[in-house]
Amino acid sequence: MRVAQRWADAADRRAVALREIKSELRRWPWLAIVILAGFLFVAAFPGLLTPYDAHEMNLTDRLRPPLAEEAGRLYVLGTDTLGRDLLTRILYGARVSLIIVGFGLLFGGGIGLTVGIVSGYVGGKLDVVLMRLTDCFMALPTLLIALVFVVAVGPGLQTLMLAIALVVWSRFSRIIRSEVLMLKQRDFVLQAKVAGCSSLRIMLVHVLPNVLNTFIVICSLQVSQLILAEATLSFLGAGVPPPTPTWGNMVADGKDYITSAWWIAVFPGVALGLVVFSFNTLGDWLRDRLDPKLRQL
Repeated sequence: MRVAQRWADAADRRAVALREIKSELRRWPWLAIVILAGFLFVAAFPGLLTPYDAHEMNLTDRLRPPLAEEAGRLYVLGTDTLGRDLLTRILYGARVSLIIVGFGLLFGGGIGLTVGIVSGYVGGKLDVVLMRLTDCFMALPTLLIALVFVVAVGPGLQTLMLAIALVVWSRFSRIIRSEVLMLKQRDFVLQAKVAGCSSLRIMLVHVLPNVLNTFIVICSLQVSQLILAEATLSFLGAGVPPPTPTWGNMVADGKDYITSAWWIAVFPGVALGLVVFSFNTLGDWLRDRLDPKLRQL
């Protein structure tokens, strides 16, 4: 009887755990996750999904509508003004966006994280100087700073990545600093000081791990804005120069044909909107999940 009772109790516990897992999974933003997983896969392996070259021009097939078939070639999303397959250029444009945004977050986010931790923990005059510099960057229009930088240095992939990093770091430093100001008063940090730990060790071992959740949430919320910034700069002609495909310059190429060849501008715009929506949705969900106060609601 005892064995049977133990088996029954174990089965009940497994059933309760399974129900909790299912309930938790239902709260996940699956639509956003699926879209972003597709975006990452497309950006990593665009050649697996299309047999065409993103730069291959075929003037005899220019401005073909979606699902057009010419000489055994099927253009699922149509062609642009130079006869290039639109689907292929959208797929390869995803890779360019991922590279630019990834570098911007790694470089700019890393600078902002470092500035925020040092400013909040050290304090004093250094804190004043770093925060006034942060305020200056936050007060200036983001696109204007990036546009001036790109125009001054010259358009290109590397220039655009540096411009994105230049405008994003201040958004990290201000929020991270506020977290560090609270953490430096916690008991574990005070005990580390009493134990004789250096300031560098305390910042790396005790402060940094406790602000990573906030850093991840900021990254998830900034990705969509950086994608839009890259697309806007490309649309204005200050982004990656042709013939490299980006969603921004594809929309710019199609703006003059919106009435006669709407697909040139609409499909890259739809791809851009879906990715931005998905990153915003995932960022909001991560913020709710990683914030202890919101988790208790």
